[in-house]
Amino acid sequence: MTPEQEEVCNWWAQIIGSEFAEKDIVLKNFEKSFLELFTPEQNVTALADFDFTPIKEYLDRVKEERKNRPIDEKKRE
Repeated sequence: MTPEQEEVCNWWAQIIGSEFAEKDIVLKNFEKSFLELFTPEQNVTALADFDFTPIKEYLDRVKEERKNRPIDEKKRE
């Protein structure tokens, strides 16, 4: 995957399960834009070709780790 494709996958994984992502027009527009990022050789024809679960789980884990950092570490940032 290209960096752009990965970035879009990460964004979508972050919003999966949200009310926003459940809207038909959002899903339709995202799928159209997302599929345009792929070349015919990559043989990607539908959003259903992707399993965003591993990305979502990773991002959720990182978010939880950041949330649970000590206060001193948060202040340094």
